[in-house]
Amino acid sequence: LVSRKFGFLFVHIPKTAGISITRALEPLCEPRTESLLRRLSRHLPIREDIAKVCLPRHATAQWMQTKLGKDAFGALHSFAVVRHPLERAYSHYDFTRRRKEHHWHQRM
Repeated sequence: LVSRKFGFLFVHIPKTAGISITRALEPLCEPRTESLLRRLSRHLPIREDIAKVCLPRHATAQWMQTKLGKDAFGALHSFAVVRHPLERAYSHYDFTRRRKEHHWHQRM
């Protein structure tokens, strides 16, 4: 989640209330159009313009820096929410166990 207008970048770490934070901050961000080419390009390590960049939901800060470039990344205030590792592991286990369509369900 990137906002040029307000100068922030949110790094969404799984199982840390990231969807709620994203929903709250989305109105502050520029609307993005995700064409098929954009969705494919988000997985390639090529620099993209901050106005057009399309990032995966759980992109790491390092990946965001690769996609935006060091200067554009450094100009933004980046933040993430962290959680106690055991609570996060249990939350991931419980989430996966309850969803039969999840690709790790059988392992759980």
